[in-house]
Amino acid sequence: MIKQSHLLLLLSMILSVSLLDAQTETENNNSFATADQINLTDLSGMISGTINPDGDHDYYKVTVPEEGVFNFVVNNIPTNMTLELTLYDSQQQFVAAFSNSVSYTANELVCEGGLYYILIRDVSSGSDQSPDPYTLFVNFYMEDVYECNNSFVDAASIGFGQLVQAQIMDNGDLDYYQVSVGSSGVLNITLNGVPAGMNLRVTIFNNQQLELPSASSSTESSLVLNKLVCEPGVYFILVEDVSFGVDESFDFYNLTVNFYTDDAYECNNTFADAASIELGQLVQAQIMDDTDLDYYKVTIPTPGVFRINVTNAPSGMTLKADLYNSQQLPLANLSISNNFTLNYRVCEPGEYYILIQEVSFGADESFDFYNLTVNLNTDDIYECNDSFNDAASIGFDQLIQGQIMNSDDVDFYSIMVPETSVLRILMNQIPDNMNLEILVYNNLQMEVASLNSNQPFVLNHLICEPGLYFIRIENIAFGNAQSFEFYNMIVSLDTQDTFECNNSFDEATSVDCGGTYEATVLGAGDEDYYQIEITEPGDLQIMVNNVADNISIDLELYDDVFMPIGGQSPNNGFDVDYTKQIDEPGTYYFLITSDKNSTQPYFLTVNCPMTSSIGQISTQPLSVFPNPVTDILQIENNLPNSSYKILNTASQQVLQGELKSNTIDMSTLPDGVYMLLVFSESETYRTKVVKY
Repeated sequence: MIKQSHLLLLLSMILSVSLLDAQTETENNNSFATADQINLTDLSGMISGTINPDGDHDYYKVTVPEEGVFNFVVNNIPTNMTLELTLYDSQQQFVAAFSNSVSYTANELVCEGGLYYILIRDVSSGSDQSPDPYTLFVNFYMEDVYECNNSFVDAASIGFGQLVQAQIMDNGDLDYYQVSVGSSGVLNITLNGVPAGMNLRVTIFNNQQLELPSASSSTESSLVLNKLVCEPGVYFILVEDVSFGVDESFDFYNLTVNFYTDDAYECNNTFADAASIELGQLVQAQIMDDTDLDYYKVTIPTPGVFRINVTNAPSGMTLKADLYNSQQLPLANLSISNNFTLNYRVCEPGEYYILIQEVSFGADESFDFYNLTVNLNTDDIYECNDSFNDAASIGFDQLIQGQIMNSDDVDFYSIMVPETSVLRILMNQIPDNMNLEILVYNNLQMEVASLNSNQPFVLNHLICEPGLYFIRIENIAFGNAQSFEFYNMIVSLDTQDTFECNNSFDEATSVDCGGTYEATVLGAGDEDYYQIEITEPGDLQIMVNNVADNISIDLELYDDVFMPIGGQSPNNGFDVDYTKQIDEPGTYYFLITSDKNSTQPYFLTVNCPMTSSIGQISTQPLSVFPNPVTDILQIENNLPNSSYKILNTASQQVLQGELKSNTIDMSTLPDGVYMLLVFSESETYRTKVVKY
């Protein structure tokens, strides 16, 4: 039913018909052959007639010049009647029918000019007749130049950018249009000016007349529909009214179709169609509809870390980046509504795929471009070393700079330890957001030590079996932290303690009475066992000097059957001076341990009953300078008539003599650490001297 505002327009047109143009039926007009001619003046005409007697049929005929829309107005319907208007074509074939018991308006689209017939009759129940005349107004409209386009075959051909103004004139009016595209691109359809009461739907079809996925939208006001098309050719556009009820209008809707080819990377909606891009290339592309997937492929020549950077995401969109290998298997993904970077380590040169898609709620689309840049970071020369088999071989005292780039990045290194020693791993730079764990494995790939921290640290591990060792580094911080910052690692070998490995009674180091020895407590579980032969009863004195300030030394003494018989445990930083009365000569053992690790060596001296040729070691300090020394060492203590000995770290004598003028010439000694012993008439003094 036509709306009230349009009805007023029609009534004004009806009143414009002059009385001279008004016609009255001529009986008998009860058949096609006797139909009364309705004369159209300016495509409008009027005739009156009566249904009398009962069963009276009134036929009329009218001629129109071309396709257009019939507009019928039937009013002054006599009481108790329901008048039906039936339209026939020139072949007297049924076209349409309308009926009502009150005045009504009906519209019917016809796609050929020529002769048409109109039948008016009463279809109410019972026998009705009336001398009162009804009035029939006939108008014909040809304003919609795109009619008749009610099928694919009759689709109206339009151009891009052309403003199309058309009407939905009756319930069955379908408006088909066709456009021709010469390349891949985006069809952009804008519809506005929807007549009141209508809900117009726009649908896009391909040249096979198949509806494209997600290529349909409806509105009661205006809409914009974008659809990516990847095949040149003809595409069809259907505009139809899908509102509830029978809606029709003389108002025009506005339709504009554009075609955009700005996105040079379309169509890349599948792996097979992935757009080939170069490392470092700036890619600017669009997400034009909710089914638009952008695939890219890139070839890398060496292992490294993919850095997929997405910026300038259109407002309202959440873009997601997925990385795939050459077999199109997923490796990693990341999504965010703004700028983001996806970092992922790849160890195989070759072809990789990147998918950019929109994943926010709802169907979002935009003509705005997002920016994509793909780079390969090869700064970490030790990648890919993520297993024992791929462990990077390194040397001692070498600066190792590596990166932890994503949650599954684990760095393995291998190093050959040639002798018994302490393996010292220094981590002196750790990225801010990471907590790095170091694990040490032997040549059987069994874990032997571990330590973790988010601050620089040192891991010391005693190596008693030379051979191949592995070092594993991983990030154990909460939340998959990654960073382009480097961690710094230096692996060194400490062979200063020549008595390692003496971690059991069976491996106890044999020491001599009166000897002085240098050793360290290094590495988790480091225990220093010693054994000494006592030939006479008397006092056994065990002294441990030069104890580091932050550790506490524990001394335990055992008999020849490994039973504890004494010991001493001073506080942090205090030396050990322990004396035990020995009643039975024989083999005795003692154990030195600490509550913490320390790289500072301790000095061990053992004095046996009746065997010390150098007397008891004084606890009085021996002051020397300069220390470190290059040539001449000056003794500050006043020690007349004294002699001296200088021992290396293996407790071997390397220099001796009489102390004259309180000076000692050390210029002939190699650089290193030495023990200076000064013997007076009653006591022995000792201090550590560094020569360089």
